[in-house]
Formats: sequence, C-alpha cells, structure tokens
Amino acid sequence: MQVISAISPLQAAIRNYKSNSQRIALVPTMGNLHSGHLALITQAKQQADVVISSIFVNPMQFGPNEDFATYPRTLEQDLDVLRELAVDLVFCPETTTIYPQQLQQHCKLELGNLGEIFCGASRPGFFT
Repeated sequence: MQVISAISPLQAAIRNYKSNSQRIALVPTMGNLHSGHLALITQAKQQADVVISSIFVNPMQFGPNEDFATYPRTLEQDLDVLRELAVDLVFCPETTTIYPQQLQQHCKLELGNLGEIFCGASRPGFFT
C-alpha cells in the first residue's frame, strides 16, 4: 500500500493507473475508520481495479463551536485497517497541502435549501 501526503506524487500515481486503463475508486474519509468506511471500501474493490482512500480531517467541515481540536485522529490504526483491506493508495495530506493559501482564502459555496437538510439541519454551515 502506498501512502502519499503530497499532491504531485498523488497525481503521478493516478496518471499511471489511468495510462494502464485501470478503473479508480476513491473513498474519502476523515479517518477514525468505522464499519461504514469499510463497507464503502469493500464495494469500491468490487467495482474498480484500484482503490484510493484519503484521510484528511478537514477544518472547513467544523463549525465555530464544534469538535475539530478533539476529533479522533487514529492514523496508524487506520493505515493498518486499510493495509488489511488491500487498499492500493492512501492520500494523507496536511492542512497546508489542501489549503496552501491558508484557511481564510478559499472558495465558499452556499447550497441554499439543500444546505439546510441532513447534517445541515443540525449543524448550520456544514455544507458551506
């Protein structure tokens, strides 16, 4: 299993998979893997030649009074589980890799009514 934290090597790996006409599935996560993640990975393995998972605790997904600082970060255990499931590649970027211009300079999308259902109903701004 390949573990990558930078964008350029990730892009190179994806180009390589695509040049071999391999179907790629992505299972994005924030880590702290549970049975739902494992089911998605199992399904991805059935439908694709290559399975990539990401582990990124995205600070933009947490509201001002939410649990970003205490969100469980279980990277080593998660990597062990993904290795056991024979995931091909895991992308584990740092926040500065995803937001090189800092968190203040990012694109903001408002979803209107759609952002007010599901998690958005109890976590205002969740989908923004």
